[in-house]
Amino acid sequence: MTPENKLSYIIPQIVKYQNVDDLLENNSHHSLFNENNLSINDVLKENFVCIVGEPGIGKSRLLDEVKERILPKPFFYKASEFTTLSTPKENEYCIIDALDEVEGHSFYNVLQSIKHYKKKNPKIKVLFTCRKHYVASYARHFADCNHLTFIEICRLSERDVMNVISGNCNCSEATLANINKSPKLKELITIPRYLTFLLEYIKQKGECLNIGELFEYMIVCSIKAAIEAHKGIQNTESIRILLQRLLEKMAFVMEISRKDQISKDELYTILDGIKGNMTQMFIANFDLLYFESRILKDTDGTLQFENTELQEYLAAKELCRQDDIESVLYDVAVHKELKHIYPNWYDVIPHISYSKDRIHTFINVFRLIISYESNLENVAFENLLKYVDPSVLSIQQKEELFSIIFEHYQRIPAYIMWKSSMSNLLQKCYTINCDSQIILSHDKLNKIQLSNVTVTLDAIVEVKKHSDGIYNYWRQAANYLMGTDDNENKLAALNLYNALKCVDELIQLSESYSYFTKKLKEKYCEVTGYMRIADNRVVDCWLNDCYISNPYAINAVLYIEDLPTLIYAYSKIIEDGKLCEFFNEKGSLAVFYDLHLKSQFDIAWKGNTENKELITRIITSFISNQSYTTHSEINAIIKQILFNETTGQLFIKSFDGIWDLEDLFRRFDAELIDIELISSLDKSLSEAHVEPWYINDILTNLINKIRKDKDKKDSIAEYVERYADTFKRWDEESIKTGNKKTDSHNQQLIKAYEVLSDANVSQYDKYEAVNKLSDNIEFVKAQNTAPLIDIIKAFFDELDLDKMILERKTHNSFTLPWALPKIPAFIKVLYHLGINDLLNRYRITLAKTLPYFCVTRNYDTNEIRDIYKSVIGSISDDEKQQLVKWWKDRKDDFMNISSDDICMCITDYSIDALYYKLEEYVEQYIEHTDLDHSIAAAKALDIISNGDYGWNIGRYRKLFSLLEDESITSVKMQCNEIMIEKFQDSEAITWRINYLKNNVISVDTN
Repeated sequence: MTPENKLSYIIPQIVKYQNVDDLLENNSHHSLFNENNLSINDVLKENFVCIVGEPGIGKSRLLDEVKERILPKPFFYKASEFTTLSTPKENEYCIIDALDEVEGHSFYNVLQSIKHYKKKNPKIKVLFTCRKHYVASYARHFADCNHLTFIEICRLSERDVMNVISGNCNCSEATLANINKSPKLKELITIPRYLTFLLEYIKQKGECLNIGELFEYMIVCSIKAAIEAHKGIQNTESIRILLQRLLEKMAFVMEISRKDQISKDELYTILDGIKGNMTQMFIANFDLLYFESRILKDTDGTLQFENTELQEYLAAKELCRQDDIESVLYDVAVHKELKHIYPNWYDVIPHISYSKDRIHTFINVFRLIISYESNLENVAFENLLKYVDPSVLSIQQKEELFSIIFEHYQRIPAYIMWKSSMSNLLQKCYTINCDSQIILSHDKLNKIQLSNVTVTLDAIVEVKKHSDGIYNYWRQAANYLMGTDDNENKLAALNLYNALKCVDELIQLSESYSYFTKKLKEKYCEVTGYMRIADNRVVDCWLNDCYISNPYAINAVLYIEDLPTLIYAYSKIIEDGKLCEFFNEKGSLAVFYDLHLKSQFDIAWKGNTENKELITRIITSFISNQSYTTHSEINAIIKQILFNETTGQLFIKSFDGIWDLEDLFRRFDAELIDIELISSLDKSLSEAHVEPWYINDILTNLINKIRKDKDKKDSIAEYVERYADTFKRWDEESIKTGNKKTDSHNQQLIKAYEVLSDANVSQYDKYEAVNKLSDNIEFVKAQNTAPLIDIIKAFFDELDLDKMILERKTHNSFTLPWALPKIPAFIKVLYHLGINDLLNRYRITLAKTLPYFCVTRNYDTNEIRDIYKSVIGSISDDEKQQLVKWWKDRKDDFMNISSDDICMCITDYSIDALYYKLEEYVEQYIEHTDLDHSIAAAKALDIISNGDYGWNIGRYRKLFSLLEDESITSVKMQCNEIMIEKFQDSEAITWRINYLKNNVISVDTN
């Protein structure tokens, strides 16, 4: 391999085992969080270690990385050349590579030599490599090596592999698509050797026309590598061809035998069947197959391909050499009595669909399988077609394949997934001659069949291949379905409108939107939003549901790409005061605000000043409501906003607390920071009359990230000079703590600590500083804690829970007094510092705040929960009565904020007097069946069923009868389960049986 083709080293996951038994017992329990994971520097510290891994995993490459870090250079040997007599005794390291490549009869002797060498030279660190299956074969002898540990190199992660391939400038989209077609290939290239072959292929060929080319290249390279390792072989190309032919025959025999291993005796039998002058040449180099070969591995005389798809590919090549493939396949792959195809052939057959000269054979074979497997499982059906390239099909073959696929999905209860490989294949194979199959009577189709028609239409219409006849037929069918009273028909109609891109019909439906059910509204928002319909009547429908935080409606607004429509939608949201609802979706559907807001910002920023101010307000609200967001794209938008004087001022003034701004800019990446950002921010903060202390705090954070950047430091020299004393103090502190690089996080903590004793800083800001320090207990412990404890005491002395008002705005929106979220943080500090007298003093205060404990969390909930339980301890009956009375007497929403916390009061502290809240949650769910109320009701019902709250079978039956949602995870299903398990109710059992028989779980393909 040429140096320029060498794969840039990716540090693999390296796992350590103390002995051979641990290695062989735990080979399937690797974890990224395994405490035995090592770095390369950790490997250097090992005294006597065997580095193991499967072939091609990178054992020798790891040794190269190790050698580069050792000075002076270590002694390095190939295991086949190692002898104790020739090995020096004065070096710190001795490295031995490829014990598995030692000839069989010498393997034990070399292992013993390594063992004795280490015994005589205990101070020399010995590292050697071996394939794992050799360790398994000689486990007893490895166990005899005293103090020998094992390091296993694991495969690369799929993410690392795809990053390498995607980052290769020569890799085409076609090659990436072919790789993604084969999960087994993606698994294979997690082995660095095969990944390197793939990169070499991409560099040489530029594009991969089909996956077979990749397999062929890998196999040829592997065989060549084996031949090159053996010196003196004549006719190398002839030997390579013979080796490959033998591998193909061997793979074919293994598939016929339905096995993935073969003994050497069985291999000799295959060799007996090979005729010709080349046979003797091959037998003379027999060990090439499994000794040096990169394809076969040998374990105790049993040979196995490194990857099953390589075996399947090679078997398919041998199958294609047969004169009558269909007849041969019938003989070897079909169970004659059962008329059943052996399942392993479903993985072999796809490999004959690559090329134009074989596609007719594949179609014939495909027909054969369909005829024998009338109830062919959908997974097998799709697998057979995964490598079909429609570009090599004739028009007749396309139409025939379309017919087979379409009929298959009309016959079996399986969905064609939207934008899937099957829909893509239907799209590529469709011609107008296929219309007769698609024109079906919609009233005779079940839900799945109609969905599959819809997905097929979507694929065809997308590339404008459809005829007017097919379009008009299904548009009229959609109109008919929408006019019925059946909501399932209406959902199907909306999907058809989406597939056919019927914009006018969807706009007209906006007039009926208010009469839709919740599910129909969600589908309407989904369809019209995805289609980017720029009509204010449709947008008003979206906004109607945005105001109740419906994620489908929110996504629809985020899809807007038309500037006037964008301005209309966001202006109304701001005017109606619904930004909080818009940025706090309710439900299980994900909303990717940052992804879409970036695109919408670019659109609005091209508009006038008012447009820019509007989108600035939207971005500011997003940051305020989604404070956990750290994506660099949003930060890039903020930078652009600050460059504009008008929007910059608006942005700064939109934040209520300066600490929010400081936290925001602390997360800026160094790549985004430059003199333009710093000067713009300096000006905006000053003109907004922000206190100088805060301005300095924000600017020093940003400047510190780039003050040593050679490309930026000159431009910010004036600012560095302005804050020279601050940076000097930070650098001195870093030296004291032993850090070679400035720790910006540590500097923030130092500044926060200094605030505690600064007379010029307000008490509120000192509370904020303590809040920040509470997440860094180890830092706090290293300081003089007296100032911090004094601030906490002052906080609790000022705290008056009776005067605090908690107000709920919507179900997930409420206002909290600023002090409440700080209580858990301050208690955490006191707990870790062991200030028990203060903890006891504040015990009842903590107990009073239990009903909103989870709501105020910006910390590890489990940790705070344990601290609270430790501090509060057992609550006496008198205390429980006083607490419940205090809670009930409040006139605000104190007890209506968090159902989670109310449930915790009952389960963790046995405050059973709050039982009335559990019944309240159940009653609320009957009236409001959204996800949030459902979660609360489910938790409440679980506690009720496990406690002694007087609910008899009659109460459960009444609740069951009032609930409508019968989905498998619904509260109604939970109620049914309780009646069965707790009361063995016969009616509940009968209902469950009928449900399982009749209910079909719907899968939404759109």
